[in-house]
Amino acid sequence: MREHLRACAKCRSLKAPIEIFCRDCQELAVEFRNSERDLLQEAYPFEVYSLYTWYDEVDSIVRPLIYALKGGLIQRPWTDFAEDLVFRRSLIGFHLPEQIVLPPRKNARDHAWYWAKALGHLLRVPIADFLVSDDIQSSQKQLNIQRRKERQMHWRGEDLSQKNLLFVDDAITSGATAQAAHLALGSPTNFEVWTLVARPRHGVIASSRHIC
Repeated sequence: MREHLRACAKCRSLKAPIEIFCRDCQELAVEFRNSERDLLQEAYPFEVYSLYTWYDEVDSIVRPLIYALKGGLIQRPWTDFAEDLVFRRSLIGFHLPEQIVLPPRKNARDHAWYWAKALGHLLRVPIADFLVSDDIQSSQKQLNIQRRKERQMHWRGEDLSQKNLLFVDDAITSGATAQAAHLALGSPTNFEVWTLVARPRHGVIASSRHIC
């Protein structure tokens, strides 16, 4: 039985293979999640709601969490993340989105895809996967902040500019990806971003107008 166990992403003690953390570290991970009062990330020019805000005090939990999710081998936690964010977001009220929009992707199933799938299933909202990028072959890490700001995206689906849209990504830093998506979608008025982790940095994009 022990050969089926894996190490906890934080303390390295043995835990079930379908989980990221052991029981004690999981309790700490839940404790570090944003309350409904802290979901909205005010550093961005549009509405960004995140389950975690990555700052120094929570680095010991968020960093191993992100690395553990790489590769898509552990899928169960995405359902837990989605249920918790929807619950916390509902406490402050929100309009049910008509469409969930994914960022451009190189891989068929990446973090954003699992995140969107979990949220779409829970909210019973369809997922639109028609955004393409000029530099889709380059990962976010390969692009500096200025290059991310200049990133161009194109929408290859039906017109969604008048719909209530939910853009989802597993993590947001400068906000450049969400801003490029917003422009590619025709600058819809009703546009929210839901993410697992927000890590605001210097150089966060300024917007020419407020996005409700």
